[in-house]
Amino acid sequence: MSQSQGPPAADPAQYDQQQLDALLATELGRLIHDRRIELGLSRADLAERAEMTPPQVARIEGGGSLPTLQPLHRLVRALDGVLNVSLDANGSRITLTPHAT
Repeated sequence: MSQSQGPPAADPAQYDQQQLDALLATELGRLIHDRRIELGLSRADLAERAEMTPPQVARIEGGGSLPTLQPLHRLVRALDGVLNVSLDANGSRITLTPHAT
């Protein structure tokens, strides 16, 4: 008598990485949103400054998208800030600091 097996178990390391990626995307989105609000910009304003579309900005702010370096650079430039990302085996840290005036 054979037993049916369910789907293979998920790799815990892969699951942990997916969680970390989601947390990083969420934190980045929050920082971009907060800086945009601080500058008094609408999503459309930021999108125009960053050469993006408002839906792209919304996905990033909502943590649903982690941009590659080129759009990330345009966003940070549009927000007049400095983005610092620190990644290591123990986690990550991300900050968005306004340029000094």
